[in-house]
Amino acid sequence: MNYKLEFPLSPELEKYRDRIEATIKPYIEIQTQNNDDVNWWQSKFGGLPYLPKGFEYPKTADGKYLFLLSR
Repeated sequence: MNYKLEFPLSPELEKYRDRIEATIKPYIEIQTQNNDDVNWWQSKFGGLPYLPKGFEYPKTADGKYLFLLSR
């Protein structure tokens, strides 16, 4: 699928527009809002996930705990 940039590029980059557009990948934008009234088992971004009892917590190759994504 071919995606196009919908904004002007600097004069230095404009000559590479076709190459830049060839590298565009589809994505989903997620917009978040703060909610301080959330309990442990609700879905959320950032911090530690709520996992079922006995579930092995995800870790890096060197054994450090992984966290949920945040902005």
